[in-house]
Amino acid sequence: MEDHTKRERGDSIDYRIDEIIMTYPMRTATKEMIEKCPKCAICQYKIRKRQHVRKTCESCMYHRKCADDFLTRSRTCAICRKVLIKDS
Repeated sequence: MEDHTKRERGDSIDYRIDEIIMTYPMRTATKEMIEKCPKCAICQYKIRKRQHVRKTCESCMYHRKCADDFLTRSRTCAICRKVLIKDS
């Protein structure tokens, strides 16, 4: 996957999106979290204990890399479709 920290300096839109993505909490998956959301809606692979995940909404959770990549292309949550990144 693309490393989002190595973008061209002139691309202010990408930097704004990266800053917004970082506002969504990154956590380490626990058994309780996995019971609520057992697989990543983006890649469809199981979320495993101690993996880094990103929560975008109360019950929506993805692998961190999947979420970061998805949110550079989409402005909504992949599960509930809540708008996460508003146009300015």
